Amino acid sequence: MTNAPRSTGPLLLAVGDPLIALLPSGPETLDDCRELRLYTGGAELNTAVGARRLGVPAAWLGRVGDDPLGRRIRHTLENEGVATDLVVVDPDAPTGLYLREWLRDGVRRPYYYRSDGAGARLHSADWPQQWPASLPVPTLVHLTGITSALSDSAAAALPFMIDRARQVGASISVDPNFRPSLWPDPDRARELLGALVRVADLVLLSEDDGQLLAGSDDPDRVMAAVDDGGHRAVVYKRGDQGAIAWSGGQRAEEPARPVSGTVDPVGAGDGFNAGFLAAWLHGAGLQECLQLGAWCGARAVEVLGEHDGYPTADELPAGLRRLLSPGETAARDVTGVSDGEA
Repeated sequence: MTNAPRSTGPLLLAVGDPLIALLPSGPETLDDCRELRLYTGGAELNTAVGARRLGVPAAWLGRVGDDPLGRRIRHTLENEGVATDLVVVDPDAPTGLYLREWLRDGVRRPYYYRSDGAGARLHSADWPQQWPASLPVPTLVHLTGITSALSDSAAAALPFMIDRARQVGASISVDPNFRPSLWPDPDRARELLGALVRVADLVLLSEDDGQLLAGSDDPDRVMAAVDDGGHRAVVYKRGDQGAIAWSGGQRAEEPARPVSGTVDPVGAGDGFNAGFLAAWLHGAGLQECLQLGAWCGARAVEVLGEHDGYPTADELPAGLRRLLSPGETAARDVTGVSDGEA
């Protein structure tokens, strides 16, 4: 159990696979580096941490091993104020990890050690039959396509959990997060990730996702391929080209925010997700959601680590901080993106 706040306001529940990341502190190959720094991460965990730093109550559902790395993940969540009521400790599998090489041309190359890890053993039974009395039911459940790539069990768990989330009235946020190294069969990736996108209320796409699902990086072609009119919002994250979003006939576009320097691009997309979803859960307009997402994504790349650069609400510019202020928004009954101005 955690001492995370038990708000009756919006609760973001992230579902996925945690990872311990090991990486050099500078541009060195793994062959040559003498030291590796250890960070706690995972796409869904990062988003939960980012949202919580912005004041949104958050919880995380997934599996960790009964080992020091699993305990580190739990401690990270607890220290960040993310509820751990739904964390499953698996005594029969280790916590997953990955090594991230930092090449001199700026490229990051991951090496995953997770296929037999606890996170890959996610199961539909991990969604509790009786929701914990200590935890509000979620307003929004966030997941990524990474989970679908890990195992048949994990892939089957996501539709089940989406169904359970719908039963408690939660919206569904999906980031396909296509990672070619996890999908030896791109057609299978297209099938499973496309299915997740079709049932989502909010879709958060990268350029790699666009190429997979639409065969293009052109925003209009991506939108035409992905949006069937059933989504509340579709967001297309384009890195240093900014982001575009569509909702209910609206289109909004936001440039990338300036950065003091790009130290580590990993985690920027998850940080963007956290900012966008935090604003969304507070009833902000489409443009405002993009603005907060872009700000959080920019801060992520300025430091080394998985989510270490994500800002707190107090660190936001005043114009963005007001989006998260009580009384500014309809906290619990969010039915769509409004026409609020930036």
